[in-house]
Amino acid sequence: MKKVVALLMAACCAFAFTPAVSGTALAAEDEKAAVVEETKAADAAEAAKAAEENAVNAEAETAEAEKEEAKDAVADEKSEGVMTYAQYLAAELEDEVVIEAYVQAKQSWWDNKATVYTQDADGAYFLYNMACSEEDYAKLLPGTKIKVTGYKSEWSGEVEIVDATFEILEGEYIAKPVDVTDLLGMDELVEFQNQLVSFTGMTVEAIGEKGEAFLYNWDGSGTDGNDLYFKVSKDGASYTFTVESYLCDKSTDVYAAVKELKVGDVIDMEGFLYWYEGVNPHITKVAPHVDINEKSEGVMTYAEYMKAELEDEVVIEAYVQAKQSWWDNKATVYTQDGDGAYFLYNMACSEEDYAKLVPGTKIKVTGYKSEWSGEVEIVDASFEIVEAEEGKESVSYVAKPVDVTDLLGTEALIKWQNRKVSFTGMTVEAIGEKGETFLYNWDGSGTDGNDLYFKVGKAGASYTFTVESYLCDKTTDVYAAVKELKVGDVVDLEGFLYWYEGVNPHITAVAEHKEKDAKSEGAMTYDEYLAAELEDEVVIEAYVQAKQSWWDNKATVYTQDADGAYFLYNMACSEEDYAKLLPGTKIKVTGFKSEWSGEVEIVDASFEILEGHYVARPEDVTALLGTDALVKKQNRKVSFKGMTVEAIGEKGETFLYNWDGSGTDGNDLYFKVSKDGETYTFTVESYLCDNTTDVYAAVKALEVGQTVDLTGYLYWYEGVNPHITSVKVVEQKAAETNVADGGRIMMIP
Repeated sequence: MKKVVALLMAACCAFAFTPAVSGTALAAEDEKAAVVEETKAADAAEAAKAAEENAVNAEAETAEAEKEEAKDAVADEKSEGVMTYAQYLAAELEDEVVIEAYVQAKQSWWDNKATVYTQDADGAYFLYNMACSEEDYAKLLPGTKIKVTGYKSEWSGEVEIVDATFEILEGEYIAKPVDVTDLLGMDELVEFQNQLVSFTGMTVEAIGEKGEAFLYNWDGSGTDGNDLYFKVSKDGASYTFTVESYLCDKSTDVYAAVKELKVGDVIDMEGFLYWYEGVNPHITKVAPHVDINEKSEGVMTYAEYMKAELEDEVVIEAYVQAKQSWWDNKATVYTQDGDGAYFLYNMACSEEDYAKLVPGTKIKVTGYKSEWSGEVEIVDASFEIVEAEEGKESVSYVAKPVDVTDLLGTEALIKWQNRKVSFTGMTVEAIGEKGETFLYNWDGSGTDGNDLYFKVGKAGASYTFTVESYLCDKTTDVYAAVKELKVGDVVDLEGFLYWYEGVNPHITAVAEHKEKDAKSEGAMTYDEYLAAELEDEVVIEAYVQAKQSWWDNKATVYTQDADGAYFLYNMACSEEDYAKLLPGTKIKVTGFKSEWSGEVEIVDASFEILEGHYVARPEDVTALLGTDALVKKQNRKVSFKGMTVEAIGEKGETFLYNWDGSGTDGNDLYFKVSKDGETYTFTVESYLCDNTTDVYAAVKALEVGQTVDLTGYLYWYEGVNPHITSVKVVEQKAAETNVADGGRIMMIP
């Protein structure tokens, strides 16, 4: 079939940055319209079939997401007198604590004492030797909600609750593993202590003197049935993981799987983030690593595809995400791999093969790179379904939407072209002359069943989005939902980042926007904070991420909520209250919005501590370096991947004390790193991370040419000037981590 006319005319609807459309362009669109309408009736049945399949998948994904949101909401509810996770974290060691959480795994029972991993939506609690009858132990199934009273304790870095009692409550919640692979070797990893976590793409290393892949006990002194210790590496650093034999004994799949490992195997793992003199995960699941970006011989990587010239022949492998249409043995399909997306237009495809292209299916495509009004696509293509190699499981991949709301209106947005994306907190605006919220076709010339066009606004700019009727026809939920929109509705959207003379997303799901972080009366949303003028009074609620300094009853603090970040400069704060500002603590701040050399901050502020807990994960902004979009992430916890260390001083030094080299040990460290030919200056701010910290030492040990991953806060001073809190060298081996059991008395299973 031909491209949809309404879609082609998206630019004519004028996005916020597209002020006008020429008569020539309109004439061209009318010509295309005639062609499309001739074919549209012929392929309506096939398109409807495809749309129905996509709708079923979209509805299933939406239902699953809503189900998980509901579970998280329930998992956050606490009864009277019970601590939030933030309050538990703030409690001193040896304090009595009362928590409510959900059983995730039982490690052992002996002599009426149980050791149990528990978790709620905010964090995890390790219950060590909790009073428990054998009868009650049998009731502690995964997901069971319990109320626990005990004492907060610590043993070799492992924070736990001891001398505890419990009662079973109504409720159920099973946590999903959080992938913490990127946090290995970083200070932030401890924030996930005792949680159910995963590690991906880890390489098995030899652990024993004879090249063994595992040992019975940490020193090899055990026999079958004892704990298993094994080494895995990532980015040149090695870590020792454990199969704890009380948690997973020798009859379990994971015990057998670890015994079958071979040096060089690449694996994915799940388990609980136990701590002993450093990270020592208790692994519960091991599987061969599935690399969704693995390519056959002769197949391009996404980077190679991007570098190819228009009209070049291209060969790619990717996974079907959605089928837009089939007609006359030609299919139009959205595909994606782990690095990027490919739009396949009118690819040769029989009706029989089209039915096989379900979401997640891996295909190999040969065609030609083309471009049409800004939309980069593959045309004149053929394909084959990639079957699993003998002895291996088939690989399937359905991408999660990437939130690109902050990139709207920036040049960086196009880097996500054709990917599955989401937009959050968009406000519906009138699109028609009569105040309509949608039009049939871009100019209102259509009828029910044609494409729907509608306008949404964010931060003062308006954008036109489309429900493409071949992708999602009038029988789908999204088509009906858009027709029900009202001016002023605030919605979240998902779809594919199509392009036509600018961004023109094909929307596949619409839902009422739900604040991830509800604000109390009088507190601003992040958007309202952004819209406030400099010197305006602002009232915000956010969560402490890091404390930079305290002096003379003034504190400087990095804070963040689910939508953005706030830098609090010299906020009024007693020394006693400063001690309470642990990472994750929720505070309400009243002050004035200010700016200093590009850094937007809140000054002359006061605060109060609220109930709530949130620690942000670093957001990878490497791709935004050098773009206007980067400033939208100002003050957030961010990461930079694959940066190359450059010389900064006249004598080839890799760092300077102070920006001009005038300082001494203990002052700020300045160092240079590069990416894609561009060089940037990063800082270790000595109030945030002084000369006793790991990151300070790591920067002083850098060598020119090393490749590093970095984490920190996106500070601004006459341009981007990140305050770095963690450095990981990814090109050479780091010191190996050996973990022993420290002689702790274990329990009889």
